Amino acid sequence: MCTSQSRPLLILIGENDDWTPAEPCRKLAEAAKKAGYPVTIKVYPGAHHSFDSSNPVRYVPTRVNSNSASGRGATTGGDPKAWEDSIREVTAFFGQHLKKAENQCLK
Repeated sequence: MCTSQSRPLLILIGENDDWTPAEPCRKLAEAAKKAGYPVTIKVYPGAHHSFDSSNPVRYVPTRVNSNSASGRGATTGGDPKAWEDSIREVTAFFGQHLKKAENQCLK
């Protein structure tokens, strides 16, 4: 078994995500980077939660949402440009980091 102290993390999030807001993720990534952890974040302008879908953007007021002042309501829906870019980002991320992990385990 191959082990390492830390693993790289890629965060892809929509700027307009009101279910899992981008700002706390930015702060997490910044703090992790300062502590020496390999974290990358990309925030997609105008994108909502579930940007990687073909569903139309819609607000559902009954969704449980701890990030809402009322505890309810969230917006979800696809963003074709963000989705397309996220596929490239994930492919590149895994291509880079899985290859490194495999090489480290072979040593």
